Amino acid sequence: MEQTEFHKEFAFTNNKGELALSVDKLLLFLEERLVYCNNYTHLISRSKWIITELLTNAYKHSSSPVIHFKVEIGQSTLFIKKIDQDEPFSITIDNRRKYFPLDFEEDRHILHKDDFTILYATLCTEDTLMFTVKDDVDITGKTVYGMGEHFGLIIITRSSDEFTYTYDSGTKTNIFSSKLNLPTADMEQAGFLAG
Repeated sequence: MEQTEFHKEFAFTNNKGELALSVDKLLLFLEERLVYCNNYTHLISRSKWIITELLTNAYKHSSSPVIHFKVEIGQSTLFIKKIDQDEPFSITIDNRRKYFPLDFEEDRHILHKDDFTILYATLCTEDTLMFTVKDDVDITGKTVYGMGEHFGLIIITRSSDEFTYTYDSGTKTNIFSSKLNLPTADMEQAGFLAG
């Protein structure tokens, strides 16, 4: 398992009025620690999309008064995790609302499909989903429709190298975890890896 070089936890009030300040606080922490990366601007941009959507989804869907974030920077990965205590993530399958843990009949389900994108949820373990996106490259004459409910998940999945959801039914804890791969050459230059 990779050693974590930087680790910080944040707690934010689940309040729409504080969303921008919460995003800024998380980004400032990342900016200070990822400045050595050659693709710094790209990493910060992706992180901003992820953080903004995780906080927005918390505001829209969570009744938890406090939203926790964990940021972990390792030798080759950055994890941004949103944690709250609330009801489990729910999805609509075949026009029926289902809550986690899901009684999936198959391991992989389509959460959203439009003219450009298919968003999948794959059951990795009985308590963990992994989100993936597949593009429909033939967009000739097509229009965007039906983005609705899962648009934020599409943005986070696209911005992440890996995006998962885990639910602990014992503690009623939701964990959304976004992983970004960090370039090894930059980590060696910054002294993270033995050269």
